[in-house]
Amino acid sequence: MAVPEEVKKVPRPVNTTVYDAGRDGPKRFFVRERIGCKYIKGHNPQPVYGKVIGYIYEGKFIPKGLELRTDKPDSLSFGSAAFAYSVCQSLKQELFESFEIKTALTLLTIALLRVLKPRVPNSRLNSLYERSWISMFIPGIQLSGNTVSKLLNNLGKDAEKRRHFFARRLSNVSGFEHIAIDGTLKQDSSIVNDLSGFSYKSRLKGCRDISVIYAYDIERMEPLCAQVFPGHCIDASAYREFIRENKIEKGIIVADKGFPSSKLADELKQHPGLHFLTPVRRNDVNIEKLELLKFDGVLAGTKQQVLYAKRKSVSGRFFYSFKDTGLESSEQKDYLNHRLRHNDFNNENYLGKKEKFGLIVFESDQDLSPKSAYLCYQDRWLLELMFKKYKSNEQLVDSRVQSDFSVWGSEFVNFLATVITAKMVKKADEKKLLDKFTYGELLDELEHIWRKTAAKGPVQSSDPYWVHPFKDGMQILEELGLSEPIATLDGEPKPKGRPKKKPVFVGPKRPRGRPKKTETD
Repeated sequence: MAVPEEVKKVPRPVNTTVYDAGRDGPKRFFVRERIGCKYIKGHNPQPVYGKVIGYIYEGKFIPKGLELRTDKPDSLSFGSAAFAYSVCQSLKQELFESFEIKTALTLLTIALLRVLKPRVPNSRLNSLYERSWISMFIPGIQLSGNTVSKLLNNLGKDAEKRRHFFARRLSNVSGFEHIAIDGTLKQDSSIVNDLSGFSYKSRLKGCRDISVIYAYDIERMEPLCAQVFPGHCIDASAYREFIRENKIEKGIIVADKGFPSSKLADELKQHPGLHFLTPVRRNDVNIEKLELLKFDGVLAGTKQQVLYAKRKSVSGRFFYSFKDTGLESSEQKDYLNHRLRHNDFNNENYLGKKEKFGLIVFESDQDLSPKSAYLCYQDRWLLELMFKKYKSNEQLVDSRVQSDFSVWGSEFVNFLATVITAKMVKKADEKKLLDKFTYGELLDELEHIWRKTAAKGPVQSSDPYWVHPFKDGMQILEELGLSEPIATLDGEPKPKGRPKKKPVFVGPKRPRGRPKKTETD
């Protein structure tokens, strides 16, 4: 198609020509540069044109410029991804022992992304992966919605692989560590899978639940294995199947109030290494009978001030009572506020309840140290909060298309995410960071630290690859050991705080001020 004369007359670089693409748009009239001549015998020399160098648009020559890159972005979110990835090296090796390498890395990647964004749906995983440094730590992972759904479904079908993975984790527990067994409910309104059912609590809420039973190491505060059961499955039968399925022959079964140990009598007899630790109600007769309100001392090694007492009953059972002063103050405040709202304060009732504010009492068949018994309770609630943090993804919670296999597969990935979170909480606590931030605030600070993908060599706070580094976030990275601190000229880390002022000397080795006393003085 012939180029209009007014377009040809537009000033442009020499040795170029204009072409008409034949379709409207900003690139219709493109300009190519001439790179040489082609000589043909018996004919005039023919010009040879090369690449496009620009366009004629609105009566002006517009240089071509650089096109947007499509391979990878210039920078990615680094802080929270680096923190999560730094604690999962042992978990990665455990996955390699049970799964094919690509499957293991894909499962680990999904778990890491759920740690960064717990409620991320499968359809958004790839988007989150592409803007996080996880794609640099574990490159080449395909995370389209269909790919992830197929993987979780296949994972749910392969119970043998999941059992092998959990068995490997349980085998690494030494005989000196305590295993606690507990369960939690998760909302699941699916009408496709058979796991969704009404538990006693969920009937009151008007929604279905699934039940997740898990075992965790009390000393390391880390989950060891987990299994999904129908929400309407009673606790005792679920516990029995969980113990038999995972071949757990040692540990402490931690249950809710009102769950009698007699329901697991057969398992306790068959496995001498299995024990129970059950909370008892505050009106239990053994509290008065064994004088559990007369405390033996203050529990050492806990952040809270906790009084403790330990007693042995005539039947050989051990009772442990704890009084958390922080919980006592909170419960007393709530009680008085309730009485104030209803205007029904009674001094006798108040005095009867006052001594039991903040009280926690356990019954067990094992002679534990008071600290171990208290940690069973304390870590149980922390681990339950972690499990509830990963209520699968939005497809499982909100949609109605999840099969049993997908639920099993998704909960396995949630288990991996819980293990990673437990390791992160432990590391942050060891570095005293949880004294300044909550876990959520810590991740939020780190999420806003971005780093250029062209970065090379070790991560240093002074290198030029950071994108708008925040002072608090960089300090957190340094304390977690994820970035080398800024060094002085001598190569030593820069000291924190204000530099100490040195005394000013006047004369040879004499400080300013009162002169030194002499013998004549």
